[in-house]
Amino acid sequence: MIPESIFEPEQEQRLKELMSTYKGDATLLGNAVGALVTGRLYGWRVVRLLYTSVTYTKYQKALGIDFKKWCPETTALSDRSRAYSFVVKAGRFWDFVRGRSLPREYLDSRKELA
Repeated sequence: MIPESIFEPEQEQRLKELMSTYKGDATLLGNAVGALVTGRLYGWRVVRLLYTSVTYTKYQKALGIDFKKWCPETTALSDRSRAYSFVVKAGRFWDFVRGRSLPREYLDSRKELA
């Protein structure tokens, strides 16, 4: 399920350039690269659920990328994310991302995912 190479050759080259010229908080860069790897493996929708809007935007800015352009929307691994599986079953991805409350029946169904 995990591809032999996580990044396309052009992406890998761009990351190497970024890593060699980056000036700033190394923990921010490390966390952003981790989010990017997660996005390449699980899809940008999973990354969007894992991080707040502020953090998601901050990571994109630190890397100089758009997760939606660098990562597939979903992958074969996406369903391994409990959060993603939950919102897919609820059918309310963007409502969840935007912090809108979900109907009670969906919140009660969380127990089924455990």
